Amino acid sequence: MLPEARNYGIATPVFLEGRVLMSAGQDPDSGSGRGAAFSIDPGKRGDITEAGRVWQYEKINRSISTAAVGGGLAFLSDFDGICTAWT
Repeated sequence: MLPEARNYGIATPVFLEGRVLMSAGQDPDSGSGRGAAFSIDPGKRGDITEAGRVWQYEKINRSISTAAVGGGLAFLSDFDGICTAWT
């Protein structure tokens, strides 16, 4: 993967029902591109990126958005203005 295509955590992680949620993106000057959202169980041991991964969703574009949570749902918007919700 080219360095300019890599994403990293910019947003503030949030805690929802015992799990950590966060998005991955780049500086807004990098524009749109593929992104991802992650749900991690922080109670696991070892390589948390593997052992703690609950899910990884890659059908969003880059995001620097901190998820908004309420009513058991997490809402996340991406650079293209699309908002996605997860339970």
